[in-house]
Parts: sequence; structure tokens; C-alpha cells
Amino acid sequence: MMYWLTPVATNIIAAYPESIAFPVVAICNSNQHRITWITGDNIQKRQGKKAALDSNNFIENLNYSDIFDKALLQSWDMDAGHFLQNAAHQRSRMIVRCELPNGSRCNARDFRPVWTLTGLCWAINVDSANPIHVNGAGPGNALRLLVNIERYERIESCTPKLRSRFLPGLKVLIYNQTDVPPHYLEGVNIPAGFTMDIPFWMRHRQKLPGRDCIVTKISDNEKKNENGSQNKNSERDCLMRSYLKEIERRCNCSMREAYFQEIVNHKNKHKDDLPKQFSQCNVLQYFECVQSVLEWARNMGFNNFKHCPIPCESVDYTAWQDMNELPSNIFPKLISDWNVDEDEEDNENEEESVETTTNNNKNLYQNKEQSNVQTIADSVERDKERAHYQCTHNKLLSTSHVRRIKNEAQLAYEKQAQYQEDIQLRTKHLIEQFRKSISRIVEMQWGWKNDYFLGANKRLKQMVGCYAEIPLIHSDVFSAIFNLKPQGEEERANQMIQLLNESFIKNNLSKHYQTIGEVKREFGIKADGKYKEIEMMEELLKNIKRLFSEETFTEHLPNRIERIMSKILNFMRQFEEGSLRRKEWAERMNARNMRHFFDEDFYENWYNLIVKDLENGIIGTIQKIEQLIPQLYSNTVNGTAIMVRDY
Repeated sequence: MMYWLTPVATNIIAAYPESIAFPVVAICNSNQHRITWITGDNIQKRQGKKAALDSNNFIENLNYSDIFDKALLQSWDMDAGHFLQNAAHQRSRMIVRCELPNGSRCNARDFRPVWTLTGLCWAINVDSANPIHVNGAGPGNALRLLVNIERYERIESCTPKLRSRFLPGLKVLIYNQTDVPPHYLEGVNIPAGFTMDIPFWMRHRQKLPGRDCIVTKISDNEKKNENGSQNKNSERDCLMRSYLKEIERRCNCSMREAYFQEIVNHKNKHKDDLPKQFSQCNVLQYFECVQSVLEWARNMGFNNFKHCPIPCESVDYTAWQDMNELPSNIFPKLISDWNVDEDEEDNENEEESVETTTNNNKNLYQNKEQSNVQTIADSVERDKERAHYQCTHNKLLSTSHVRRIKNEAQLAYEKQAQYQEDIQLRTKHLIEQFRKSISRIVEMQWGWKNDYFLGANKRLKQMVGCYAEIPLIHSDVFSAIFNLKPQGEEERANQMIQLLNESFIKNNLSKHYQTIGEVKREFGIKADGKYKEIEMMEELLKNIKRLFSEETFTEHLPNRIERIMSKILNFMRQFEEGSLRRKEWAERMNARNMRHFFDEDFYENWYNLIVKDLENGIIGTIQKIEQLIPQLYSNTVNGTAIMVRDY
């Protein structure tokens, strides 16, 4: 019955063309604002108009000391489209390598800007009149891209308007040349640090005309005037135009010229079609009003408008992804493995040049330029040295690309370190904690400088009164302990006889023992017990001597500890004063001698020395004495302890 009421006919046609048109591929960076451009001189030194600022609530709420709010203040009257396009990631920086399906090389200039409601994308193969054709599927007919996501350009500050809201990554859009993507939320997500294969299959739909879809007819006059494709696009970009009208209604300004700049630039005669009653939105209007409209659209999944017609003819691409993590060794290191300053501690002149910095801006600039030239020259030499160890077929980035990305990343990280509150606060907090630790160590006299260091022996004498008094009260005993006469085996053997049987010695004065073995053969098991008594007494005297001897404990720390720690404090002071950049600070701390210091010297020449004095010199020795004391009392009661003496 349903069929008779609403008949449906479906024709499935299987076609096997010799070639098919390759779709448009657009890459969209998840984060649309670059920290280096926002904090650059083009914005920070720009002078915005003074009019209409005093009565604006948005401007009044800006923090003038914040670098990102200052960027909005300085550029409030700038065209929003121009601001957004320059703040976005540029194709020349993102597209590192490109290879077309036919195997030929392409470059960043082959990508065209495509504006969506979620930001700027860069698309290739956008020409509907002359698209790239492929004659099959598989990797041999694929577009190959190596993309730099520029995760170091993220604005991770707490600024509400410009901060990055998404994790580093890309959205890849695959669509037909006749379509206009309103947003990139439905694109394939590619996180940073992964290689991605994106297979897809194409479905060309042709519905029968009716109330569920419309057919865009192009008249002969439109074809002659080249207006047909424009009218056809007006149907396919209905959703975007609806949101742009909503922006005009709410914000009293227009973003049409920014979002349809390709149409305006290539067909200037259609620029008159844009609404004249609205001026182009400036930066103030964008962040005060337009951004809230786009957030409203995003939160609703861009389904706020239902009136847009569905075309009867459409080409859909369904994609999926195969993801693998890239090996870490292919990424360019921002801090080199080999450092110019590795042997700086052996070069006194170089060390002095680090500690004595000038405040003259001209000299600083000249020194920086010379340093950059020297760094590039050194980098070239290092690349030549390492060329033998690199596999060409595994090398995804050329040396020039690595050097360029390192320079761009260095600038971005410097901007982050300088302007992002979270990094600033974290660094400031760590420096404060380090200084508190220093003050505490100096206060407790455990400092790495000998002026601030009080060894365990001196510390006991100052803090434990009896420790210093006992050697003075019993000076004769301690004099004997510290000046023990070394005993030979013959003396030990006769001492054992004294302990075993004094009456036997009196009756056998002529008998003399040369070795301990002779005594044991004479007296058997009794000799073993007396020998252990002698060993116990010697062990007790040795531990008493160890506990009260200054030679047991560390009195002076190695000079290397003081030299390196003073250098670390000097670097920290230079960073706080602004004469040492964050990356330079990191490079100096990553030098070979510094790494060796933290891995070995710091523990062996400071931490372990103190721990050894406390654990072994004091605690361990006292525990051994306490274990021997009961046996000493027992031997004292039976009188044998008094008989252990030299003969």
C-alpha cells in the first residue's frame, strides 16, 4: 500500500570510466591564531583610532598590561578579514612537501585560501573546469602531503579571545569542486606527530526533481555571461550565507567580503552584489559580536537553519583513516645535541663574556646578528659532519626545511615564554622555589659554597655538647684509641693465652706461642671464643675512633660544585634581567658539562657526601657501637675486658 501511495524508483548504474576527477583536499589548522604574529611589531606597534573607544564596554574590559589584549586594542579598527587571514597559519609555513597523484611536485602556491565559518583552510585542486584526474585507486593515485602543524604557535595563555581552544592538529576536508564547505567540523582529524592514510570512496547522487531537492538550471544567457557557476554556488553555499546574514542582523556589519574573497577577487564585477547597508566588520566588532554568533553556530552543530534547499545532484566523499605514530628522531630538535658552549667552563674568557653583559641595545642587536650568523654556519658544518649517518630514503625533511622550522619554532617559543601567563607563572614559581631552597640550604649551612657549609663533625660539636666534652674529659682514653699500636700475630696469640688461663702462663713462662693457630691447637674451642672477644674490642675501639675523628667526615666540598652552582644562579639572574633569552638559557643548561653535573657531580660531590656522613659516619657507627655494648658489659663483669691489653 505504501508503494502505491508514495512510489519510489531507484536506478543503480555501474560506470567504469577511464579516469575520474580527484576531489578538492583542504587542510585546516585546528588553531587559527599564531602567537608570533599577534605579538609581532605589525600589531603591537600599530596605532588604532582613538574615537569611540572610551564608551565601549569591550575595550574597557581589556587588560592593557596583557600583550594579547593590547593586540586587540591596537588593531580594533582593522578589517577583521585582513586580521584573521594574517593571524592564521600560512600555507608557505605549513606545506612542507607536496606530491600530486600523477607523481609531479606541487608547492604551497598551488593551495588556495578557503574560508569556512570555523576558520581559514588551504585547498588544492579547486579548479572545477580543470581538475586533476586519476585512473585508479590506491597509494599510487594519492595526494601526498607533509604538513607542519606549527604546534609551537599555539596561544596557551588565559586570554579569553585569542587563546587556542583545541589541541594541535589538522582537519582534512574532501569535497567536490562545485561544493562550498560551511565548516570543517566533519573533516578527518589528524593529530600532531602522526602519519595518516586517508582512503575514501566517492558517491555521485542524482535524485529525481521534486519537493525534496532542487535542480539549478543555467540559462544560455547566464552561460554566455559566465554567471551560471555563480548562481549554482549561491544554492550550495546557502548555509554559509544564512549565517553571514545572521551576523549582519546581530552585529550590524558584514563578513561577506572576507568569506567570499575568492569571488570578489576573481569577479570584481560581482562585488556590487554585496549588501551596501553594512560596512565590513572590524576587529572590535568581530571579537565583540561575530565570535559569539559563530560560537552559537558551532554549539548547535551548524544546524540552526533548515531552509536551505538540497541539490538533486551531489557528490559525496566518505573517508576513514589509518594512523601511525611518527618516530621521534625525525622531528627537528629545538635544542641541539651538540652545543657551542659545551666546553665553556674550561674557557675563562668565554665564561667572563657570559657574566658581563651590556645594556646597550645597539650592541645587543649586533651581537645577536653575529650569533645568528655563527649559529647558521655552525649548523651547516654539523649537517655536513652528520650526513654520513643519515639515510636519505628515511629523511622526511631536508636540511633547509629543518633549519627553517627550527628558526620559526625558536621565535614562537620565545614569544610563548615572554607573553604567555602560564609559562611565565610556572617559570616564576620555579625560580621562587629554587631561591627558597637556596635560602633554606644556606640558613641550615648545607650550602655548596664552603662559606655556607658546616660539616657533620663540626655540626655535632656545636649542637651536641657531650660529643665535644667526652674526648676532653677522657683525654687519656681517646689518646690511646687514636694512637693504637699495631699488633702482630705473635702478640695476639699471647694475648689469647692471657685471656684463656693466667695460671697456665705463670707455670709455663718458658713456653711462647708464635701463631694463633698454635694457641687454637693447644686450647681447642676455648681459643675461638677468646679470639672473638679480642675482635669485638678492636671493632668497638675502631668505631669509637670513627665516630669522634674529623677525618671520617667531609670538611670541604669540591670546588667544582661551587663553580657550577654559581654559574646556574648567574644564568637565572641574566634571564630575569632580560639579558639572556629562554632558549639561550636552555641551551647553556643543556650543555655537556651541565648534563654531567646534574647526572653525576651534583649527587656524588654534594648530596652523597652529606648522606654518607650522616648515614654511615654517624647513624651507622652508633648502631654498631650499640650492638657491641652488651657484650662489653658482659666481658667487663667477668673481668676479661680488663685483661685485653698489650703485652
